[in-house]
Amino acid sequence: MAGDHFYCLDPAGELAPAGGYEREGVTGFVFTAPAPGTTPLYRWWHPMVGDHFYCTDPAGELAPVSGYVFEGIACHIHTGQAPNTVPLFRWYNPGNGDHFYCTDPAGELAPASGYVSEGITGYLYLVPQPQTSPLHRWFQSGLMSNFTYDSDITAAQRLRLQERHTWAWFQGKACGALTAQQLADLRQAYQKAIRHSVSTDATANASATVNGSRIWVNFTNLFPLGGDEISQTLIHEMMHCAGYSHPARRDPPSPNPDTPGDNGPYYGTAPLQAELCIAGQQSDAATLRLMLAPHAWQRRACPVVELPRDLREFTKGMRRPK
Repeated sequence: MAGDHFYCLDPAGELAPAGGYEREGVTGFVFTAPAPGTTPLYRWWHPMVGDHFYCTDPAGELAPVSGYVFEGIACHIHTGQAPNTVPLFRWYNPGNGDHFYCTDPAGELAPASGYVSEGITGYLYLVPQPQTSPLHRWFQSGLMSNFTYDSDITAAQRLRLQERHTWAWFQGKACGALTAQQLADLRQAYQKAIRHSVSTDATANASATVNGSRIWVNFTNLFPLGGDEISQTLIHEMMHCAGYSHPARRDPPSPNPDTPGDNGPYYGTAPLQAELCIAGQQSDAATLRLMLAPHAWQRRACPVVELPRDLREFTKGMRRPK
């Protein structure tokens, strides 16, 4: 059921990306092991309601008799207000059964969304402290719930793609490199039925059709480049699926070659600007402008595939007006 809030220490979200969750940032900083003045924060899960519940009561308050199953210790938090800590407030939505936790005494948008206050769960830090780790917050919005993956993509590859997609969208929506319209189009693309397929094109990390609904990924090329490069590539290709294109990249020895960060005809386009959201630079710069293909050094550009003109004109008429 969509609407669940999930909290964990794993920056990759455990299995959250595969369940239609998107990142919502860091709630605070907590201990990963017992520390003076702390107690375990226990995690429970209701499989029918689709709700994660957290409390410091080892018996789970009313969770066991309400259909929740125990999932272990999420982290360790202070039971009383220690120096530099803030309360972790608990909210409950009787409409959908979701429990929500935040450090805002006003509950962020919870009251306006039907949540009622259930008091203070414990205390945590807003900034890192020795021996603490971030407590990551996820929300089951259904983002990417329409994505599909071909059968020759392994389970591990699929989960890695899903997790890197969530990072791409999380960074993209908070980035100033894209306009409000471009962000709206990107969000709409993330709600499309996007098919992921394996590419064997050694000259590209990935490719997509402009206004299309399919991304081809060369896992041999892309995955060894690391998390930032994967997310940069995915947000780039998603911008193509959202309807944005770019010209062919001009490489040396061509006159006036395109250079990362030049904001020119190639790097100034929306797919390339979106890459700035991930690591503050564009992917060619992030890999020293050289990407290692199997047994050969070469720069790999995105091979843009345009829809046929008649179909392109048809789909353009279906998009929201600029």
